[in-house]
Amino acid sequence: MKKIRNAVLLILSVLFAFFASGCGGDTEKKTDTADSGTPPSVSAEQNKAVIEYVKLDDKQVKELAVKTVTLRKETVNYEITAPGTVYPAPENVYVVSAPLSGRVVTIYAHEGEYVKKGQLLLEIESLEYASLVSEYMQAKADETYFKSNFDRITLLVQQKISSQSDLDKA
Repeated sequence: MKKIRNAVLLILSVLFAFFASGCGGDTEKKTDTADSGTPPSVSAEQNKAVIEYVKLDDKQVKELAVKTVTLRKETVNYEITAPGTVYPAPENVYVVSAPLSGRVVTIYAHEGEYVKKGQLLLEIESLEYASLVSEYMQAKADETYFKSNFDRITLLVQQKISSQSDLDKA
C-alpha cells in the first residue's frame, strides 16, 4: 500500500512540475522581424522551421513541366509605387518677404522652380516705396542747397562781407 501511495505521489509531483514549467511562458527573448527590418520571408528563424525538401522523379518532372535554371547573381532593377507625401528638407525651405507692402507687377520665378541666390523673383510696385524715394530725393536736394549756402556764407565771412552770426545761422 505504501509503495502504491509513493508511486502515485511521485507521478503527481512529476505532472505538477510539467504543468508549472509550461505555465511560466517563454523565457527566450524572441526578436520581432518587423522591428529588425528583415522581412518575415527572409528571416532565418522562420526559415529553419519551414524548409522542406521535395524530391521529384523524372515522370513527375515531365507531368508538372518543371523548368530549372542555374542560379546566378545579378542586380535586378524594379520600381515600387506607393502612396505618400513628399516634404522638402527643412534646411532648403526659405521664407521670402518684402520690407514694404505693394502690388506684384511681374513674376520671374514660380513655385517649384529652382532659384539661385540673388536671382530676381518678382517686381513689386509700392506707393510707400515711391514716397520714401521722393522723401530721399528731397532730403538730398536740401542737403545740396544747405551745403552750397554754407560754403557761400563761409566765403563771405572770410572776405568780411557777411557777419559771423549769418554763418552761425547757416
